[in-house]
Amino acid sequence: MNTVFLLLAEFETATPNFADVAPKYFGLNDPGQYKRDAASNKLPIAFF
Repeated sequence: MNTVFLLLAEFETATPNFADVAPKYFGLNDPGQYKRDAASNKLPIAFF
């Protein structure tokens, strides 16, 4: 199965908002912290 189809099934979009993904898949609940981690490339995948 393609990643795009999985994103569409779960989030109803191929480009979900990082705020929706961070708590569930990265265990990050503090918006300030996950924004800093994404900006400094500390997460295992890239975000835009």
